[in-house]
Amino acid sequence: MQPTRKLSVLARLPRPSRSARGVFIALHLLSVLGLLLAGCADDVAQGPCDTRFRACQERIAREVLAARGGPVADLPVIEVITEAELRERFSEEMMALTPEEELSFAWWGRALVLLRLVESPAALTAGTLEDFVTHVAGYYDRETRVITLIDRGVPRSLEDASNLFAHEFAHHVQNVDESAGFALHDGLDDTLDGVDALSHHGEGEAVVISGLVTVALRGDTPEAQDWEQYFAGWLVGARAEVADSADPYVVVRSRMKYPVGGAYLMDAWLAGGADGLREQWTPGVRETASWMRGYGERASAEPIDHCEIPRAPLGYAAWTDERLGGELLFPMLVPPEERGEVYLAASWASAMGWRGDHLRVFVGPTEDAPIALAYRVRTASLDAARDIAARLTAAQDEQVIVMHLDTDVLLLASEEPGAWDALSFPLDCAGVPMGLSPARMRSLADRLPPLTAW
Repeated sequence: MQPTRKLSVLARLPRPSRSARGVFIALHLLSVLGLLLAGCADDVAQGPCDTRFRACQERIAREVLAARGGPVADLPVIEVITEAELRERFSEEMMALTPEEELSFAWWGRALVLLRLVESPAALTAGTLEDFVTHVAGYYDRETRVITLIDRGVPRSLEDASNLFAHEFAHHVQNVDESAGFALHDGLDDTLDGVDALSHHGEGEAVVISGLVTVALRGDTPEAQDWEQYFAGWLVGARAEVADSADPYVVVRSRMKYPVGGAYLMDAWLAGGADGLREQWTPGVRETASWMRGYGERASAEPIDHCEIPRAPLGYAAWTDERLGGELLFPMLVPPEERGEVYLAASWASAMGWRGDHLRVFVGPTEDAPIALAYRVRTASLDAARDIAARLTAAQDEQVIVMHLDTDVLLLASEEPGAWDALSFPLDCAGVPMGLSPARMRSLADRLPPLTAW
């Protein structure tokens, strides 16, 4: 259909777009009319306002509370720091790892290299840190209850600033809301997939609330189809950025929660208003594939049994067990040279068929400790498994073994050629689900503020 005025107004919301470097940055396409509506810096009567002023902050806070419902929250402490101060606060020295953490990151990173999820283990440390300090616009600290905004020396429009403040204040409200907020999810992040899925609640809701506040400040009333197209367009850009990246593991974990969580929770808000939005916090959505499928399409992960994961290669020992989830399956299905949206959309749809997975990483006995891994993913149907197997075969290295096993797909990879030549499975353990390793950091992102605006 032809874009309406409402849709063109929605297009000016802070939906990250792809820059020359293929990263998400907060670029906001304001029309001349939008600039006129912004008014004077100290005028908070209508339109976006200047968040340097207390009156503007209070007005945005009222709009956030009206859109979200729940308990009243006072304005928290707000600080503004420069990019240089941000880099000093999160320098490599300040984020230094213990020897045990360094070894863990090295082994985990090498496993991700085998899966084509990172180019080098350094993506988990220096790469993740650089991505954060270069692109984050602001963040909220749950412990100190402080909103930190980043001044990068380029003035923000009033609309950009209003949207960013609404996003971070929404995190503050989530923090103080004991019936529909972060406290409900403490202790539930027992897998990598679970950590990422639960982050969709906070960031997705903040995207929804800040979007609703932005259009409310303008006096606009977008319809459901406008929001649907807005998030669909955002997702197209996000998929393209993942495909362009040498380190899709970093991009998926830091970016996807915004458009994917936002689309899911906007549908919840459209269906039930503020109450419908807040009801999504419990029970929490703990699988990224459920977020990918959309509102009302939750599906619990099916366990993988011990008998379904191969024994360790000769001389190797199991090191860690993890669940990756649907969002991290997506980049594994995309060949390095493939950038077309038709292929990316089809691979995304294929990853939505995820119904469970298990990744076991093995470490070899020699001094250089070669890495091997077995990754089994469960799908919704025989056809879904066949499609995932075909895409994995096309996307992964020639030395990687991909096996289609009914509704499952098994992928075997190793740094040493021939490690999987003598493949065997445990016996007499049917019905015994695989366990997971104790929670551990999977990148420096786990030490960075999780409640951020990009």
